[in-house]
Amino acid sequence: MTIRRSPGRNPGRRPRPLPAAVPAAFPRLADPGSSGEAAWPLRDQLSAQSEQMAALSEKLDALIAAQHALRADLTALEAAVPRGEDDLRRSIDDLRDSLAARNVLPQDGPGYRQMVRGVRRLVRALVPRDSTLVVVGKADDDLLRLHAGRVLRFPQAPDGSYAGFYPACSTSAIVHLEALRSNGADYLLIPEPSRWWLDHYGDFTRHLHRGYRVVGDETGVGILFALRQPPALRSARQVLDEALDSFRGQRGRRPAILDWQTGLDLAAALPDHPVFSPPSADASLPYLDRSVDIVAISTADPGSLAEADRVAEAAVVTVRGGGAAGDTGWSVSIQWKSDVAAARLPTASIVIPCFNGVEHTERCLTALRETLPDGFDGEIIVVDDASTDGTQECLERWAGAEKRLKAIRNRTNAGFLHAVNRGAGAATGEILVFLNNDTIPIAGWLPPLLRVLADDPGVGAVGGRLVYPDGRLQEAGSVVFSDGSAANFGRDDLNPDLPLYTFIREVDYCSAALMATRRSLFEALGGFDSQYEPG
Repeated sequence: MTIRRSPGRNPGRRPRPLPAAVPAAFPRLADPGSSGEAAWPLRDQLSAQSEQMAALSEKLDALIAAQHALRADLTALEAAVPRGEDDLRRSIDDLRDSLAARNVLPQDGPGYRQMVRGVRRLVRALVPRDSTLVVVGKADDDLLRLHAGRVLRFPQAPDGSYAGFYPACSTSAIVHLEALRSNGADYLLIPEPSRWWLDHYGDFTRHLHRGYRVVGDETGVGILFALRQPPALRSARQVLDEALDSFRGQRGRRPAILDWQTGLDLAAALPDHPVFSPPSADASLPYLDRSVDIVAISTADPGSLAEADRVAEAAVVTVRGGGAAGDTGWSVSIQWKSDVAAARLPTASIVIPCFNGVEHTERCLTALRETLPDGFDGEIIVVDDASTDGTQECLERWAGAEKRLKAIRNRTNAGFLHAVNRGAGAATGEILVFLNNDTIPIAGWLPPLLRVLADDPGVGAVGGRLVYPDGRLQEAGSVVFSDGSAANFGRDDLNPDLPLYTFIREVDYCSAALMATRRSLFEALGGFDSQYEPG
């Protein structure tokens, strides 16, 4: 850590003492004995000033000593705690929180009080009184006294108190929010001091704007999302994001994009994608046929569209309109190449065993309905292992509304292994996807699983990252050691987006809480082996 000094000052050096001799330019005091009593008040005043200077010098010495102590503590902390560990992360986050609060809106200042009044007005006008409101950041009790049935801190500890540190990455923030939403959260408030989240957590921000409606946004007050309402209008950026997600789901990678004078500045808008532009404004492109994944263009000229179609390997994206880049004033149309559109992922049967825990099953099915990709080709099979808590009635209601759902009920409780095997036996999809009923799938979860099995015939089973509701990683695959013991790889890491966890690799086993395999292989092996029951 580097402490930036103020210009022209060295905070680590003591001020030099005044010289013992008074410079000649200073007026000399007359000897009291020779000039009478008139000099005594001046001498008393000088004595008082000297005492004040001595006291100030002592305070300065104390501040300098404290600064040295802080530097020593920081040096010891940096040496003792590896970068990325929990204690250091909490220290950094506490400092960031403190700086954000002090530099943006001091809580004892008029700006902060005005912001609180604005938030209360916004919430009273837009949030029903029986709703659950989630408030981002280290909000004080004054800010949390809002017009809502229940107000939750975000991020929060298991006991509902403020977690004390920020999410380490967008994935942690998304998972944490979706866990709260599945548990009843209706609105998300980002007060003005926490608006920096929208810049810092890019994927989290895109998740919000793509999934939820902005019902209030006031500068100096904050932004309010309705977590039960989809966006009122899809912006050009949202449509483009969906096309990029579709490509990534099919190909397993981000597409290369040619920005042919769209005016959207896609290189800045898509920093995680390889985006480039032609070297000149010629009417023809200096690239080989089908050499670029996606070509984005902003004209209806047939010749230019034909040239874009020649270069594009997967799709041509046409943008039209005006206003700010990505604004709803823009329109986007996507023309997929016929062979790309015809390519499909394998059909899938999602098998969910459950025994009681109807609230978990309800949340899981709700999340599935929201996150299954458009055109999902498959079925959802829920095996009720003789539940006694209303699960049967819940599944009957779901089966009536969701034609892709098939409910199977065991007369007696058979245990996890037999319940899963029965669900797999009723499946018709090419791929079996095993999913626990206490999981909450996040958008984009299914296509990568299917893509791995479709592309590599040597893969027997594939799993995904499991993340706890508070954003910590549960596992990214698992390890079996030579003595037979096992461990979840990455367990409890605060940052599930670290490169160590975000690439396809061989693992010793995947937890059946989220695991996919070919149905033909599963049947050839006889399903899950009964000698391991009930697990």
